[in-house]
Amino acid sequence: RKIGMRSPSYKDLLGKLLRFESSELSQGKFTTFDDYILRMKSGQKDIFYLCAPNRNLAINSPYLEAYKQRDIEVLFLYQTLDDFVFSNFKTFETFNLVSVEEKNPQIEKIELKKSDSDTVSLNSSQIKTLSKWLLKTLSNAIQSVEISSRLVHFPAVVSDHESAAMRRIMKLVEEGQMKNLPKQKLEI
Repeated sequence: RKIGMRSPSYKDLLGKLLRFESSELSQGKFTTFDDYILRMKSGQKDIFYLCAPNRNLAINSPYLEAYKQRDIEVLFLYQTLDDFVFSNFKTFETFNLVSVEEKNPQIEKIELKKSDSDTVSLNSSQIKTLSKWLLKTLSNAIQSVEISSRLVHFPAVVSDHESAAMRRIMKLVEEGQMKNLPKQKLEI
């Protein structure tokens, strides 16, 4: 049903028909791209989305944390194929469709809606030690460790060019041909 959105001629028309759950709406309530755009923050140029198997996992995702902290709405997509469709769709009208799983330097410039006084941070020596340990311990799974400014409560997040949904698709498609997924980047 969403696969027709790959057609450049009709993507904006078809996009108007789509309905999504959202971080701003209660479970079971759906929104459209047009309604999302009306609620966007002033100056926001992107429509943000998160692919997750269900709402509970989306709401509790470390990828959503930076957007929650900045009071930015995120659309929830529950089918693995949705990420593939959206990554090909790329835009709706003049707005970019951006996965919250992607590292987004623009989002980190937006001020947090509240400060957390109970948040504990590591000093640079501790971060260096932890980074080295993670690289050594997870050498078969990660290629680098980066310091994140988007994480508040979660200790780490995978930040690569492929989303979790795309990694699941790759694993299914290439089952038997590929023993391991490519090494990932880790943000701490």
